[in-house]
Amino acid sequence: MVSTTVSYQAAMEYIQRIPEILGRKDSKSQFVQAVFWGTVVREMFRKMHRSYDLRSKGGADELGKWRKLKPRTVAIKKRLGYKSTADLINVRTKSLLNSYRPGRVSNGYIPANAHQLVEMTRWRVTLGTKHKHADAVNKLRTIFPDVPTRWVVEAIESGLRAVVPLLGSLR
Repeated sequence: MVSTTVSYQAAMEYIQRIPEILGRKDSKSQFVQAVFWGTVVREMFRKMHRSYDLRSKGGADELGKWRKLKPRTVAIKKRLGYKSTADLINVRTKSLLNSYRPGRVSNGYIPANAHQLVEMTRWRVTLGTKHKHADAVNKLRTIFPDVPTRWVVEAIESGLRAVVPLLGSLR
């Protein structure tokens, strides 16, 4: 096992420097920036994927529960071979669900597939899917909240945890 330990005081000093570090242009700082934002993006996709998967199976999360399918839709899907209504909502091919599957972090975020939308500018991060059915599905069953504040806070916390061990190299 390989591990590293940073004292609480040192960690707090590094964390206070993060805004400064995220604005630097040197290669070490840019690597830390890439790991931070890559981790934030991956965590957001992890939350989107988990929420979609859970609600598509009839479950509920902090976004609530999707409305039930109409009897006519259930009948059609059962003729197509689906066995239970819990497996019927928006999962015909699982391609929309998979468009939210989290990618990898390696000097930035590496999308899991070509459907993932990741646009980052100096002032905005836009995440989502370019899947052709996403807009239609989202009108009936919200895929994720317009302002996912709790998800963003938790993703940023994950990003911070990922970069704290790297901050010592930026003295």
